[in-house]
Amino acid sequence: MKKNFIFALGFSSLLLVACGKKADSTTTASADSVATAQVENATDNATSKMAENAATQETAQEYDLVLNYDKADLHESIKIKKIDEKTIRYEVYLSSGECPETTISGTATLKEGDAESDEDAEGNAYFVDEYTDDKAQPCSVSLRIGSEEKPIKGRFQLYTCHHFACGESYDSQVMTASK
Repeated sequence: MKKNFIFALGFSSLLLVACGKKADSTTTASADSVATAQVENATDNATSKMAENAATQETAQEYDLVLNYDKADLHESIKIKKIDEKTIRYEVYLSSGECPETTISGTATLKEGDAESDEDAEGNAYFVDEYTDDKAQPCSVSLRIGSEEKPIKGRFQLYTCHHFACGESYDSQVMTASK
């Protein structure tokens, strides 16, 4: 009975000796099993942490361009990965006091036609390439990304929204590249 109490606590055979008990082969095997299980558990935890860190780094590296706007309770971002000359993969993020946290992602295509331009907060004009995704949900997405100046600027517009707490459309602030 006394030996079982010490097993339950997971102590090694050294503790049995310290308590004045002689460790037999069954006690030593059980204690070794507990120690082995603890080492395996620590190894699994370390491997899991390394996988999480690698996934975070991979997410940051999977986009060619990241644009951000952060002010008070308004946080907006666009992440872009160029697929080819006319197609991008994107992720749009919005969080504000007026709208619930929203992430929309998909594939957008370059809108053909005349040259487009936008203005930043200081009134400086810049040329943009406009990409659209009319299949995104809950809103269609338009991305207007600066095509010439550094740092790259851009913005997004959500339109034709269905069941979206911010209404039928939303225009982002002008964002600046952080990557």
